[in-house]
Amino acid sequence: MNQSLLERFARRFKGGEQAYGVWSSSGARTISGPAPLSAFEQHLLGNVSIGVVPVNSAGVCLFAAIDIDIETINHQQLYEQVTTHRLPLTVFRSKSRGAHLYTFSSSPGVQAGIVQSSLKRWAKQLGYPRSEVFPKQLVITPESIGSWINLPYFGGDSTTRYAVGPNGALTVQDFLDQLTEFDARTAAVPVQVNIPYAPQMPPCLQTLADAGLGDGQGRNVTAFNAAIFYKKAYPQSWQDELASFNNRYFAKALSFQEVTRIIKSVDSKRYQYQCSQSPLVEYCDRATCCTLEFGVDNKPWNEEGAFEQLITSNLRKLLTDPPRFILNVNGKDVNLAWEEFFNYTNFRNKVGEALSIVPARMKAERWELRVRELLDQRTDIEAPDDASLKGLIMDRFHDFLGLHERSDNRDDLLRGLPVHEDGIIYFRMQDLRKYLQNFKLDRLEANELFVIMRDHGCQHSRLRINGRVTTLWSLAMKDANLQTDNFKMPEFSHDEEEI
Repeated sequence: MNQSLLERFARRFKGGEQAYGVWSSSGARTISGPAPLSAFEQHLLGNVSIGVVPVNSAGVCLFAAIDIDIETINHQQLYEQVTTHRLPLTVFRSKSRGAHLYTFSSSPGVQAGIVQSSLKRWAKQLGYPRSEVFPKQLVITPESIGSWINLPYFGGDSTTRYAVGPNGALTVQDFLDQLTEFDARTAAVPVQVNIPYAPQMPPCLQTLADAGLGDGQGRNVTAFNAAIFYKKAYPQSWQDELASFNNRYFAKALSFQEVTRIIKSVDSKRYQYQCSQSPLVEYCDRATCCTLEFGVDNKPWNEEGAFEQLITSNLRKLLTDPPRFILNVNGKDVNLAWEEFFNYTNFRNKVGEALSIVPARMKAERWELRVRELLDQRTDIEAPDDASLKGLIMDRFHDFLGLHERSDNRDDLLRGLPVHEDGIIYFRMQDLRKYLQNFKLDRLEANELFVIMRDHGCQHSRLRINGRVTTLWSLAMKDANLQTDNFKMPEFSHDEEEI
């Protein structure tokens, strides 16, 4: 074997020092220590396949990879995608017939965290957001040796795990001569590719159009869902837009008869995107799609004219305990508790009641994205203690303690009154709750009221009343916010007294 070629290959796939993997007919196993040059040689000769952990003990990588586990993937189209986006990735056919997209760097390497974030962004950019990335760990330790990935070129140039070039498979020599290195200085700035997609097209359709599908069922499903999109976005000219899409983006366009059949089908029925079907499901980015005007949540033929669209703005958060929210909805302020604001079903009911309208339906994911936007732009408003439920309860609590003046002895506890003895006011919790009911302040659960009392300094106590030990609460008299001065008697004139 060419020694120089072997050393170059081993240097490009140098990984963690703790262990490496081997794969043979008897299965996979992990071997302690770094992979020696002899292991790389046996790999290229096709004797024993090896795998390497990309990250070392310093948290640095000389190579890393995206693992796309789709057996039917078109490697040449994937190469063209990578080239179009000018990404520093080399496309390989993997052991499982999927794809490994490797990136490489010169010594001393790049921090694993930077590489990981870049790989995840590139995977999403290429339409594979759910793909695994290697390294899986940011650093390896004696306790965590890391996850290894099978290397390409098992068997050298006779392999099925080859790198892909513009004209197909590359030899080991060609791969080493042509690979593009990772540049950490520019990796954070994605290359903008000017592909004339229609505005607000779902991400899966954008990615599939970028890939340029050839023959097969995937092309029909993509065209059918593109027709659904264009019918939403361009109701007057959607048939022409679909024909243009077919000719512009598919490597081999559908026949006129097939496009006509799709148009007739979509025109006769109100379809929604087939998100669970292949190839859409492999490229799904639902979080982004939900934010798009013509994304998965858009159903114009079901909602137009039937429900009120909601325009939300100017969120204000009252810093009470618990907090309240004031949101401008269709030009009017609506006062909301958190569960009425965050949960769209509750929000829809509250707004419908407040504004006497029937609001449009919305998926929870889409509303939660809007909630996040509103929270980021909110205005916080300080509120006095008595503006909160807790503040109101504490005011009435001290009024309740003031009733101790009506009691003569501890027997009055059984009549529902607080009692004062030796600088301590005793009361029963059930009597406090009945008192709060008079002011409609009994919305708290017993355990919530318990926490408030404890935070205020109240303690559990026991007193013997008529020979029976009774569980009570107590508060020091000095901590009770009671009125100590008498009211001043008003002065009346002589004429007023005669009246």
